Amino acid sequence: MRAEPEHRGILALDIQGFGRLERTNLTRARMRTGLHRILGNAMTAARIDPEHVEQTECGDGVLVLLRPQVSKARLLHPLLPRLLTGLARYNRTAPDAARLRLRVVVHAGELLRDAHGITGEDLILAFRLLDADVVRARLTQTVADLVLIVSDAIYQGIVKHGYGRIDPAVFQPVWVNAKETNARAWLHIPGTGCQGMKPAPAPVAATSQSLTDPHQSEAPTLPVRLPPPQPIPTTTPLAGRRLSGTWQIPAYAYVQGRVQGPV
Repeated sequence: MRAEPEHRGILALDIQGFGRLERTNLTRARMRTGLHRILGNAMTAARIDPEHVEQTECGDGVLVLLRPQVSKARLLHPLLPRLLTGLARYNRTAPDAARLRLRVVVHAGELLRDAHGITGEDLILAFRLLDADVVRARLTQTVADLVLIVSDAIYQGIVKHGYGRIDPAVFQPVWVNAKETNARAWLHIPGTGCQGMKPAPAPVAATSQSLTDPHQSEAPTLPVRLPPPQPIPTTTPLAGRRLSGTWQIPAYAYVQGRVQGPV
């Protein structure tokens, strides 16, 4: 029988920190059950016919392949909002150890089926995007429980045209360089705007020690004492005088990740 490719939409989800040592096997089973329930409810709400879906368990995540009858636009809306709703509902009652935080990728392409399953470059690319350092870093830094990355093909063919309620403005370009993959992709953190990053801490008063010691992590408990102001002669004009106070050094949030190209 001649081998022929099959076009499939690709949706993959991965649980953050699934193998953390403080998580027991019972906790992991609860998380997997929760993830499958959330995904199943989301696909039902998005009216995705189960006959067009091929779902595979990946240990700490799920791979979903969709036949051409399912528009890739439906994976971004309404499926993604339904995922967010189910995820929020689950996390409201889950203990901290069982909380679900997800990395999600959407891609599509030509795959080849053999006696052992299905494979292809597009499937490899999807998992390279899902495992990219920049995606892991953003999920660590964001207040949201889900980070979405889509391939450039999905962005150019679906996202940028704004089908349905898809908003191109909330997708941020990133560059993924991992193993043999060197590709542009697009990142979105739903529910928190384009970036969704945790706010930087408020500025702290600096002392000579905190200015010179890079390991100084906390502001001093006592304010910096300033010398009392000197009397100003009545004959000295006030224009141009500047009374200095405490120096302010703003703090910044920075995301580490091996990102090359535009971010």
